[in-house]
Formats: sequence, C-alpha cells, structure tokens
Amino acid sequence: MKKQLGVYSMFDSFNIQINNLSHSYEEKVALDNINWTLSSGKIYVLLGPNGAGKTTFLNLLAGSIKPTLGTITLFNSFGKEDKEFLNKNIGYLTEYPYFYPFLTTIEMIRLVGQLRGLEQGFLENQIEKWLDTFNLMEYRNQPMDSLSQGTKKRVAFIISVIHQPKIILLDEPTNGLDPKQIVLFRNVLRELANTGCLILLSTHIMGLGEKLADEVGIIYNNSLEYIGDNMGNLENLYLSITT
Repeated sequence: MKKQLGVYSMFDSFNIQINNLSHSYEEKVALDNINWTLSSGKIYVLLGPNGAGKTTFLNLLAGSIKPTLGTITLFNSFGKEDKEFLNKNIGYLTEYPYFYPFLTTIEMIRLVGQLRGLEQGFLENQIEKWLDTFNLMEYRNQPMDSLSQGTKKRVAFIISVIHQPKIILLDEPTNGLDPKQIVLFRNVLRELANTGCLILLSTHIMGLGEKLADEVGIIYNNSLEYIGDNMGNLENLYLSITT
C-alpha cells in the first residue's frame, strides 16, 4: 500500500478455541462437531460449497446465534459471551449488509459508530482515515441507495471495523469489488492482521484464499474436513475434498 493504515494499535495475542461445536435448525444439521483453534495475528480462509455451513459458523462466532452443542472460548477465557463484550471485540461483515438507503455514506458510518458508543472525536477521525484508505472521499455525501455494489461493500467493511475490533469476520467480502479494489482490500486485511487482529473470511474465490490465507479450513457435508497451512493451489485441494 502507498500509505499506512494507521488506525489500529497493536493488540496482545489471544486465541479462539472451538470445541465440539454443532448447530441444528430444528431437524436440519448445519454444523457437526467442529474443532478448531484460531490465533490472533493471522488470516483464516473458510472454503466450502453453498449450504455447507460457512455462514452458520460465522454467525456462531459473532454471537448472533447460540450453538446447539459445544463451546466457543474467546480471548483465552470462557464465559465472556455477553452482548456488550461481543459488540466491542467483534466486527462482522455479512454477505448482504443492510443500509438505510437515504442516509449518505458518512451519515451511515457515523450512525453505526454512535450506536456503538464511540467518542465523537475518535469516531470522526476514524471515518476520515477509512474513507481515505478506501478512496471513498468523493462518495461521502452521496446517499447509500445511489452507490454501486462495490462501493457499498467498501462502506460495509468500514462499518464492521470502525470500532477497532480484535476479531474480524467476513462473509464473501469481495463480492462486487473490482480487481484493483480487491488488491487494496487484501493489503488492508494483511495490515490489520499485522496489528494482531484475528481475521476469518469465507469466500468462493480460490485466488483470494491463496493470496490471503495463513491457514485454510474447508467445510463439507457440514463438517470441517480440512484444516491446514496455505500451501497454494487451493483449487486442487478443495476439489480433492469436495468431489
């Protein structure tokens, strides 16, 4: 990147420990007996076909839903799953984020920051830095419903990290981004990981996974069938597990 992000300070190291995690929707099993340890300062990429349970897994980590069985231990300490704690420490970009269509870009970001209780001076400083980082200054006063899909996705990412979360969860985050924006996005994620953030993203784009992942997880048939370092050529690895 031509400029340093400069909006995060360094975090102390921590882990997420996932033990025997399962989740069902009535009679339908969405995830079955997931075990995984994730460490701060790394980027994890989650792969799997549609319906494999990737979004359910992210929702469980975000605290949006509760597991049917098993535990998720955050920050090396069990029992800190209260809503205020999760809202402070987790940023979650869903695949289809919601916006108030008639708010401008800056109004939308500011509203979320205010709802999170951010101090006004800090919030305004964050907004300016993130808009500059993602080349969105020219869109700051445009209503959300006038923006392209890629521009909305960049705004949604800013909203998910405006409070400086330690854990960043991203569901198909590059949908709608052009190649230049994807390169910028990759650089931003790597810089955030270098500050000590733990980043987990799901994607169908093998090339993105190969460029970003420190570690890869592949969900198939609702189970975590593979965990390992990114050795490149994820397409062959993925096909060997899912076919």
